[in-house]
Amino acid sequence: MGGLLLWGIAVVMVYRQANIYRHSTPPTSAQAVLVLGARAYLHDQPNACLVARVARAADLYRQGQVRLIVVSGGRDREDGVLESAEMAAWLVQRGVPEAHIIQESAATSTRENMRLSLPILQQQQIEQVIVVSQPFHVPRALWLARQEWGSQIQVFAAAAPEDCGSQDWAIPRAYVREPLAFVQNALFQNK
Repeated sequence: MGGLLLWGIAVVMVYRQANIYRHSTPPTSAQAVLVLGARAYLHDQPNACLVARVARAADLYRQGQVRLIVVSGGRDREDGVLESAEMAAWLVQRGVPEAHIIQESAATSTRENMRLSLPILQQQQIEQVIVVSQPFHVPRALWLARQEWGSQIQVFAAAAPEDCGSQDWAIPRAYVREPLAFVQNALFQNK
């Protein structure tokens, strides 16, 4: 019973943190955006949550808030699609020049998104990054970015729309999952 209560409190804490990012605005300028991957297709259709992340990054680029977009995501286990390539193609469709998109194509987790993007960001001499994901994911993503990057890169967030056409159960499930993902990331720092 105590464990269930503790877990319930953790879900509420994640929701409250997500609510902060849902209503906040990123800085008016940073050098780059990092778009975190997710499964590219669900039921043979583009994953609306991932499309929302890409659209948010494209908006930041078009508004002149960033000069570079890094898309991070490896090959989906479910269908073999390369997340970073799909995100890059969707960005080009939204008017972002290919020369302003860099793909990180090996990450299979949020920690790996951060770890494997760091050399790219360093090579590009990026000191400020806006991380794009849905609000439920942003608190853990920022925590992992700070763990992996330390003080080398200043990190901000821009939340993509959460109501992204998913099934009714998908968003509540994400809030239930995030406290468990925090624990997993704290215990298993290599993944």
